[in-house]
Amino acid sequence: MLAPSAKLVAEIKKKQSGPEAAFQRELDRYEGELLSNATGRQTVEYLAQVAARMPISIGCICADKSRCHRSRLYQILLAHSLKT
Repeated sequence: MLAPSAKLVAEIKKKQSGPEAAFQRELDRYEGELLSNATGRQTVEYLAQVAARMPISIGCICADKSRCHRSRLYQILLAHSLKT
């Protein structure tokens, strides 16, 4: 539910070792994809509310969290937790 689509995962993996600007564009696409439907928005809101009250963990198989979609997911959850 919070993972990028398979097509976007492939694009993110291609850009992980490339220029930062290209990688950030893929993360922008991920954020748009995640928040483009009610299920994604509701899941983000729910997790943001939980995270505001207790620690949560965000996991992925990528070795470098700074070059992974979970870094953007963290930012999204943080931004949404500040709204509540």
